[in-house]
Order: sequence, then structure tokens, then C-alpha cells
Amino acid sequence: MHTEVLVTSATSRSVLIPPPKTTIFKDDSSFQREIDISNKIPQLRREYKKKASDRINDLKEFRKYIIMDIRTQRKERHMSMDYMEQRLFDLYDEYLYSYDELREKALAETCYMEYSKGGESFHRGYYYPSPVFDLIVGNANRGRLLKRRPAVNYDYIYYLNEARQIIMVDYFATWEGGSKTLYTREFVFHRENAEISVEYKLNYFLDQINMYSASLCDYAAEKLRAYRRLCMRTYCGDDGCRYADEDSYSIRAEDYEYDESGLLCGSVFGERIMCKTETSSGKFKPAGNTYEHAYRFFHNEDGFLYAYKPLEPRPDGLDPMYYVAKSKLRKI
Repeated sequence: MHTEVLVTSATSRSVLIPPPKTTIFKDDSSFQREIDISNKIPQLRREYKKKASDRINDLKEFRKYIIMDIRTQRKERHMSMDYMEQRLFDLYDEYLYSYDELREKALAETCYMEYSKGGESFHRGYYYPSPVFDLIVGNANRGRLLKRRPAVNYDYIYYLNEARQIIMVDYFATWEGGSKTLYTREFVFHRENAEISVEYKLNYFLDQINMYSASLCDYAAEKLRAYRRLCMRTYCGDDGCRYADEDSYSIRAEDYEYDESGLLCGSVFGERIMCKTETSSGKFKPAGNTYEHAYRFFHNEDGFLYAYKPLEPRPDGLDPMYYVAKSKLRKI
């Protein structure tokens, strides 16, 4: 290999000119193979597209199968999960007109008061009956108990009897400008292996106090087994009678299971929403949906619940495990 030197008079500089590039083949057979491959490129592309299309169709069928399986499991759980509608409706019938009587009784039995901040999205705030719902729902917080009575910096007031049981709960709504008004008042009754409550909403615009919700908690061996909460709108008619809109309501349902050592091992969370929809003829008919999700829980050697996983299969086939933040570890 050599290089040529070209000298130009205009610049009196030497310019190196590299030799021409050449392709050296080891033999004729390798050259022929490259030619054959080049000719097959269009065919290979068609085969690749067909395989990709078949793969996509297979994934679609798999996804359809998984979704059908999930729906089947949900239907089976719907049949086994009792939403206790009748028990909840009975509480409305019993306490629809009882606000004044319940208020006087609760105030007479109050021996202690506690205050909390935050937890507005939860029923009863810091003392929400569910032991784990705030762990499963993202960015959810029960709030915190306040060590001393604040002037205005609180969202809930809890009234406790001599046995330190909650018997009344006041929830205050915060409006623009920082003002607070009493928004709902809940009365809690303690029975053997059960706890029931009724809640009223204060409507200052209409100068009315109407029943807003009713809840049930069933216990066994001091462990929460079932929690139900019915939210159903009530109103006062021109005749002074109160009515409940039984065609439009929602029920929050939670069932819990425990292992032999008493630790929480599984739960099912459900919600039933009923409403009225308008038909093409202008009439209204009842409609609704039910959603349910099951979970399994895991504890460390010290008995703290540190992780959980959903039991429903995911369409993507993944089986994720979710871990509880250290600040929320608790023995359940």
C-alpha cells in the first residue's frame, strides 16, 4: 500500500490522497450468500409483519380471556358479599326524626372530648372504622389527633362517654376565607359485638337537618369483621314529613378475615352505587353498578402489616406486591 503526494503551486502544500476503498471477499460463496440475503429482505419483512400481527392477535385474545375471568370472579363475589341493605334502610326508618333526642342524650353522656385535623375524605376522620383502607388508597390520610384543644385548627370533634367510647362526632367544613361551620353530626351506638351510627347533615340555607348516612360494624373476638355505610339523601317535604330517596344511594362495604394468630390476612372492599336514569320515553328507571376488590395482607415477624397484594389478576399478567410506608406500619 502506498500514498501519492500532489504538490500545487498555488499553495505549495502537500495533500495526501488516500487509496480507493476496496471490498475484499473471502470467496465467491460468501459473496453469493450476501446477494441471496439481500434478495430475501422483502420476504423476511413480510414474515416479520405476519408474526407481529399474530402476536398482537394472541395478546388480544389473552386479554379478552383475562377480562372475562375477572368479570366471572367478580360475579361470584357479588353473590357472596352481603351489602346488608335492609339493616341499613331500617336504621333510616328508625332514626329519621331522632336528631334532637340523640343530641340531648349524647351531650348528657359526654365526659371527654378529642379533636383531630385532616382525614376529611374518610368517614369519621381519624377514627375511620376500617383498619387498612388508608394503607391501600393512594395519598390517603386519616389525619391526626390534636394534643390540646385548638382555637380553630381542627376538622373533627369527638365526644366520648365515661368508658371512653365515641358517642358523637362533629365534622366541620372549612370555607373560603378560613371560616368553619358544623357540616355533619354523627351519633354512635355501641352494642354487643356491633356498632351502629346515624349521621345528619346541617343545611343552613334551607334551615333543615336531614339524615345523611347510616353505618354498621360487626365484630367477633374484638376484631372488625364487616363494615357497611349507606349514604342516602333525605329531605323535608312541604307537609313537614321527611322522605328518603331510596332510588339513589351508595353503600360502602368491607369484609375482613383473620388467621389463626388473629392477624388480618384478607379483605374484600366493595361499593354499590344506585341511581335513576332517564329513558327515551322520559321516564326514570333504577340503575347502578357494583365494584369489588380483594386483597391479601402480609406481616413481618413482629406482627406488623408491611405489605399487601390485590387478588384480582391483571390484564398484563403482572402480580405486584405493595409495601406499606414505615410511618404507617401497624399491628392488625
